[in-house]
Amino acid sequence: MDQGEKMNVKIASFIKKNHVASLSMQDGDGTWSFNCFYAVHEIGHLIFLSQDDTMHARLMKENAKISGTIARQSRTVAAIQGVQFAGVATISHDKTIRGIYNRRFPFATAIEAELWIVQLDRVKYTSNLIAFGSKISWERTSL
Repeated sequence: MDQGEKMNVKIASFIKKNHVASLSMQDGDGTWSFNCFYAVHEIGHLIFLSQDDTMHARLMKENAKISGTIARQSRTVAAIQGVQFAGVATISHDKTIRGIYNRRFPFATAIEAELWIVQLDRVKYTSNLIAFGSKISWERTSL
């Protein structure tokens, strides 16, 4: 397993090439998941928008620990690729970071929503393109 602030290049490349993540969170009553368009702020940090009145925003404000996946859609087993991750979600009011998101998704300039940042703390990348069942794991050292 790779550890440190520097994420494995294959993992980082896969995350940068995609744009939809599924995120999950929980409270004392259970779990909740949602899909979102994301952009990469820095390696190891995803940014996305969410309305304040959504179930997932309320849950992330109560418990910032989240998990999620990013997967490529493939019809063949040999081309399966994806990541599973865990991290911490926080609200940001940084206009520079919002600009990064808006450049990736120009339609977002018309959306009034909170900007969220997910600091990825653990990531497991699976890629059958490397070798069948190939997995690369990374964990941030400064949790």
